[in-house]
Amino acid sequence: MKKSFFTITAIILMSGMIAAGCSKKAIKSEMAGEGAEGAPKVEAVAPETAKPETRDISPKEEEAVKSEELSRAEAAKKAAPVVVIKDVKDIFFDYDRSSIREDARPVLEDNASHLKANKNAMFVIEGHCDERGTSEYNIALGEKRALAVKRYLTDLGIDPFRISTISYGKEKPFCEEHNEQCWQENRRAHFVEK
Repeated sequence: MKKSFFTITAIILMSGMIAAGCSKKAIKSEMAGEGAEGAPKVEAVAPETAKPETRDISPKEEEAVKSEELSRAEAAKKAAPVVVIKDVKDIFFDYDRSSIREDARPVLEDNASHLKANKNAMFVIEGHCDERGTSEYNIALGEKRALAVKRYLTDLGIDPFRISTISYGKEKPFCEEHNEQCWQENRRAHFVEK
């Protein structure tokens, strides 16, 4: 209900602005009396050269329009699916560590070659942790993991301006079970296209 009110208000405001900008100004002929063959005086219509009259938009209306635009932008952002970069694989970490493991190095080298082939792709490295430890600790550890992967990729020639990092700590687990296998799956760096 509120959304349709703002939409209607925005449409009315825009229509008023358009109508005000398209007005014509009547210019009366300066000829006295009738024309040469007895024609009556005519009025010529010319585009208005003066600044068009516009009504002031109240702060409340302006806020409503801005709010509607923000709502649309947020809805579009939420509707956009999260896309995993094709052919780029996650890497995994040891418990309570942010150093790149030996088995992750070939995976990152392969990832770097895919990313070099797609030079315009911007991406995010997400740092994730298992459920053990406090939220604050895991957010910090997830950030260290994401930054370690970013450093490794930039050392392999990937432009650092294409990469951003974020830590989700233990907030977005891939596996919900409470065992070592599941915890290992959650200690990861995950790649997402921007």
